[in-house]
Amino acid sequence: MAGRQLGARYLRRHHVRLEQLGHDALSDRDLYMLALDRIEELPADFRLPSKHFVCLIVGDTRHLGDGDMHRFAGTLLRAGAVYLCAWGPGSDRAQDLFDDAILMSEHEPSDEALIPTTAHDDELGEALSFLLFCTGAAPAYEQSCHAALALLIGASEHVAIVHQALEDPRAFVAAFCGDEGAA
Repeated sequence: MAGRQLGARYLRRHHVRLEQLGHDALSDRDLYMLALDRIEELPADFRLPSKHFVCLIVGDTRHLGDGDMHRFAGTLLRAGAVYLCAWGPGSDRAQDLFDDAILMSEHEPSDEALIPTTAHDDELGEALSFLLFCTGAAPAYEQSCHAALALLIGASEHVAIVHQALEDPRAFVAAFCGDEGAA
C-alpha cells in the first residue's frame, strides 16, 4: 500500500494502525479496521486502496462538536466513503451530521450516486453485520467500492469484536445470529 494512500507517515508517527483483517468474496471487499483515540487523529489525506468504501463509525460521539464531526465526515467523503453508518451513543446525531456533510460537499446528489447514512442503537454485532452484508453501494460506485472500514473512535473496548467480525465475516454472523445467519 502506498504511503500516500493511507496518510501512512501520519499514521506511523501517531501510532495509529490501519489493519486489513480479511476479504469478503461475496461483496469483493477488503475489510479494514482503524482504531483512533480521537477523530482529530484521522489524517486529512486519509485513503484506502479502494477508490470507494463503506464505513461504520464505532464509538460514543455525543461529546464531539458539530464542526469536528462535519470535518471528520468531509475527510471520509473525500477519501471515498459512499455509505456512512454510526453505532454507539450519539449515533442518531452523528447520522444527521453525516447527512449535513454530504449536503455541504461538492457531491451532486442523485439516485445513481446516493450516499446513504444509517444510525444503529442495537448491539454492535448487528451493526457490524449490517456493514458487512447490507451496505450496497449506489450504482455509480458499485464497480469501484471494494472495501469496508470499521473506524473506532475512543472505543478500544470494542476492538476484539470488530476484529472477529472482519477477520471472518461468515463465521462471525453464524456465531452472532445462529445457524440461520450463516446462509
